[in-house]
Amino acid sequence: VQTFALPISCDRDSLGAFGAGNQTASSFSGTVLFCTAGSGNSLTVVDAQTNRATIKDIAFVGPGTGTATGLALGSASVAVTEGLIDNVLICNFATGATFANVEDGRFGLTIFSCTTALSLIDATANNQFNMLDIQKCVTGLTTDGSASGGNLFLAPVFQSNTGQSALIKEDTTWLITP
Repeated sequence: VQTFALPISCDRDSLGAFGAGNQTASSFSGTVLFCTAGSGNSLTVVDAQTNRATIKDIAFVGPGTGTATGLALGSASVAVTEGLIDNVLICNFATGATFANVEDGRFGLTIFSCTTALSLIDATANNQFNMLDIQKCVTGLTTDGSASGGNLFLAPVFQSNTGQSALIKEDTTWLITP
């Protein structure tokens, strides 16, 4: 799986908390996928075996209502290995991104205005998150404790979240700031 698009940009100061008012095209430029469904996933990446899934330069903008997820990578029964996500913005979903059984990947994500920004579940391990940027969410980063350890977060930003910015249940997950 490879998705490449035009570079994106976002006027982040124009975005508020999770809500329908954030789905304004004038706040974004580049390649933007507007999701209007109130449930389900905007993009699901899982197959019998998915290696080196690559997603670059795209914004996923949710409806601001309901239970929808912006990006679902992997599943409890199928691993996604060596994934690459670069310059991807996810905003205005109930859950920004869920990684399940994702291993050995490198990810550059910006997640704004979601109820839960990023959830690592089902043995998501040994990944590198570069400059993860989570802002204006209720809950930022969560892990479920199911061997989702060994993840490295380099220079993460957790800002203006109204609840817990990071809820990490493993002692082998590292947050490293400059």
